[in-house]
Amino acid sequence: MKEEFTEKDLERQKALIGDFIIRFERLNDWIRFILPNIIFSKQITKLELENIETLMTDLGAEQLRSKFDSLIFDNFSSFPELSKTNNKLSIKVSELTSIRNSIAHGTYRLGWKDFNAELSDDTFSLRHSKSTKKGYEKRSKIISTKDLIELNQQLEKLASCYKLVYIIIRNLSHHNRIDLAGKNLEVLIKKIDEIGKINLKHLDILN
Repeated sequence: MKEEFTEKDLERQKALIGDFIIRFERLNDWIRFILPNIIFSKQITKLELENIETLMTDLGAEQLRSKFDSLIFDNFSSFPELSKTNNKLSIKVSELTSIRNSIAHGTYRLGWKDFNAELSDDTFSLRHSKSTKKGYEKRSKIISTKDLIELNQQLEKLASCYKLVYIIIRNLSHHNRIDLAGKNLEVLIKKIDEIGKINLKHLDILN
């Protein structure tokens, strides 16, 4: 085992992993923030907001996003491009769920360059083992920190997309400004297209 992995490198990798989890939860928080603005076109009372938050309690990311997509479709049928564009955004986010589960519930060998325990500050091993009918699967992967950095950047772009969805909803339901909604929708479409394919690539895998 090569001693190429310092305490500083360890903290950096831990920070990148934590950053991913936080950014993923931020996406869910954007949805929770926007939902009351879809349901109520006027000023939301404290009680109404608490009621909505109660209804959203214990909803997982997929359930929350599914309900959000449905409400967008039902409430903005007169502006169908919003639902169409939101679906593109939703597909991007759905690709994150399995990645999030692996990262949140997997086990780590930080600094691992390969499965022989060679070390590097640019890679780590993520293991998400599983018992199946065909036997035990280790499902260990070697991940590049560069790919995790790229994924975190994509998460930030997705969050900015949900911010635009919120602005468009306010344009439509609170200010009746279809012209502004249309302009912001054009920006949203461009931002979604710029995000690209979402995946957590691996350099090596051991099943």
